[in-house]
Amino acid sequence: ARTLAAEGCGHFGIATIGEGRELREAGIRGRVYLLGGFFPDQAGDIVEFDLTPFIFDRSVIAPLDVAAKEHRRASFPVHLKIDTGTTRLGVMPSELGRALEEIRRAASLKLEGACTLFANAGDPSSPITSAQLKTFNEALATMRAAGMEPAVINAANSAALVLREGSHLTMVRPGLALYGLPPVAAVRERPDLIPVMTFKTRLRQLK
Repeated sequence: ARTLAAEGCGHFGIATIGEGRELREAGIRGRVYLLGGFFPDQAGDIVEFDLTPFIFDRSVIAPLDVAAKEHRRASFPVHLKIDTGTTRLGVMPSELGRALEEIRRAASLKLEGACTLFANAGDPSSPITSAQLKTFNEALATMRAAGMEPAVINAANSAALVLREGSHLTMVRPGLALYGLPPVAAVRERPDLIPVMTFKTRLRQLK
């Protein structure tokens, strides 16, 4: 993270609240997005460490609002994660209207962004990613019709960053590519990635 910050990166993605704490304690002051899930009783830690959570379920909205109010954080930024077909974390499109209404009623929260997760972006010939993008764009239209305009819109992982230009939107989320590793064979053929990590160990036994 320090290396990326030195190169001008001001946005960082993490999987857990513990990772967010580690970055803050290491002096990282940029925006830190909590991409992974969390429990309602962890809302206070999220606000305390100034992490930007991805709301994946309606049950976490009220606890985040309470925590933001307790920490005197007005307009605490949150992102809404839409499940467009990967069937991992995310608000289902059928639940979107109710989630938006609950965010609207949360006095201390502000819907800053929206995101989704691709299931198969590494296969250039797969129709799944196009279908997910269509569902995601429909969700964005629903947000705008409700008077909410997310400024930070993101979907692309390392594979989509290389293979799906139409998925770049306003921000991308490269993962393995940051370390110089192609996530799938189709990506290996495109950019000239150079690995920047080395694993070293001492052998105890060979059989």
